Amino acid sequence: KIVTGRMSLIGKARAKPDQVKQVLGMVGQLGLKHTIQKVRDKLDGGAFDRNDQETLERFAVSAAIAIDNAEMHRRTGELAVAEERLRLARQNLAASSRVLTLVKQRFDAGTASQLDVSQQESLVAAVRAVIPLLDQTLRQNIVTLAVLIGRPPSGFTVKGGSLYGLRLPRVTPG
Repeated sequence: KIVTGRMSLIGKARAKPDQVKQVLGMVGQLGLKHTIQKVRDKLDGGAFDRNDQETLERFAVSAAIAIDNAEMHRRTGELAVAEERLRLARQNLAASSRVLTLVKQRFDAGTASQLDVSQQESLVAAVRAVIPLLDQTLRQNIVTLAVLIGRPPSGFTVKGGSLYGLRLPRVTPG
């Protein structure tokens, strides 16, 4: 019910972008505190007229969109982190496997002990064991992002990027 309600608010907002801009403009002019105070005054005994109701509905729609956008940005960041962690784990697996090959060669040449080989084999196994967990986290983030934007998760793909490509949004005072 909540998701359906939220989606219907977003649908309403998309259907009436001019009205959403008008409400945001009013909040910008009057300020959020003043707008909230007007609502509290009405709750303390004043009557809500049709205009008040429409204004509050538009404000709620705008707030729902802002919350969904913030959640989508947060999830996009988590997705980038998961991709980066998986990429690094795969690089670590390749590097530790190469080192294992070298340690085995040293063992065959008599310059490394069986303990050295066992330790490196253990390291390779530990790194290999982490990769499926990181892959699962990545897939869960992709499914969550698909649901957030209202698409079915099956067949949903995300173009990969680098964690270093993320930019923090500019925050303006006021």
